Amino acid sequence: MKNQEQYTQQLIENKLMISSEEISLYEEAVEKLFDRENISAIDSLIYGFSDLSEDREVMFSTLHAIEYYGKSLDLEIYMNKLLPLLRLLEKDAYEWSETFFLRIMNYI
Repeated sequence: MKNQEQYTQQLIENKLMISSEEISLYEEAVEKLFDRENISAIDSLIYGFSDLSEDREVMFSTLHAIEYYGKSLDLEIYMNKLLPLLRLLEKDAYEWSETFFLRIMNYI
């Protein structure tokens, strides 16, 4: 059985989603990492974004998984968790960081 670190690595390795196998592995990793009760799941899920991804729909499902915490938990806790992590997206997923930011701004 894989641990959180291994599923995070699986997410990273398959985030381009070039093949159906990569999509399946990516989705499996998101499913295993997402925990409705633990906002710390964002620490792993944030690594699943790439502006070069072949499947934006699946990537949006990951965005929605992360947004779940903002809607179900305290918004301030969510923002304090997510905003510093957006810097991790600057290199490979700048467009996704903008998407997160704009969605936060529209939510407030």
